Amino acid sequence: MHLSELQVKIIDFITSHLSESSDDMDNDLDGFLIHSNRLRMHRNGYVERIRSGLLDVFARTETQLGAQQFQCIAQEYACSVQFGSYDLHQVCERFPEYLRECGTPDAIIELAEFEWRCSLSFHAISCETLSWQNILEGLKEHSANLTLKLQPFVQTFKASTPIFHFFGQPLATRFENDMAIQTKMDGFEHLLILRFNGAAKCEVISEPQEICLNMLIKGCDLNDVCATLEAYAQENNSDASDMMLHQWLFDWADRGLFASEEKKRF
Repeated sequence: MHLSELQVKIIDFITSHLSESSDDMDNDLDGFLIHSNRLRMHRNGYVERIRSGLLDVFARTETQLGAQQFQCIAQEYACSVQFGSYDLHQVCERFPEYLRECGTPDAIIELAEFEWRCSLSFHAISCETLSWQNILEGLKEHSANLTLKLQPFVQTFKASTPIFHFFGQPLATRFENDMAIQTKMDGFEHLLILRFNGAAKCEVISEPQEICLNMLIKGCDLNDVCATLEAYAQENNSDASDMMLHQWLFDWADRGLFASEEKKRF
């Protein structure tokens, strides 16, 4: 066996994708590493580090599931999912979908998805801020074909459960006795997630605002955003208008939510 193949088997064992009873592992390593306390320490440490990373991101999901059930699911996740990155934050990305595969209640899956969005906002690298004056200059040059870029920390979320009521303020705090999310709302709660003063925060916004923000996130120009907003107003008998969009753009620019192309560390 080549050294590279042996290294792959060792990594597979440490990451729990090769069982201790594997005949191939016993034969290839002469049983030495299987019974090595050091290798077992690496194996146990790998699983524990992933569980710890998940807990950092999904603290309130853990509260809802209960510590014991969360630990079991986290361990199964660490042992069964092949990760394409050793960045602990990226390892967390597939956890909400894994909860769905485990038959977790929809409300808790939604909470996990929300916490992941908050984590994305917190870890995003900021760009230089685009001022309202810069936007006005861009409108003069490109008219409604102007495309505005939002800061990477800007996220939106549409919730069918009252996430904001139970968990929205403040996100940096882990409550010990969170109320269980059980009740679905008649409609949806539209949330804006962003980073402010070094912490992820969220606030309730209107559905038209969420639609506009999502289009900007996707890279749509203002002409398309205006057309979509007009169609929404007609279909929903809403007072959403170009003037309202103009005010939203001003407010978002005033809060530093628009970005230039140059990135900077926050």
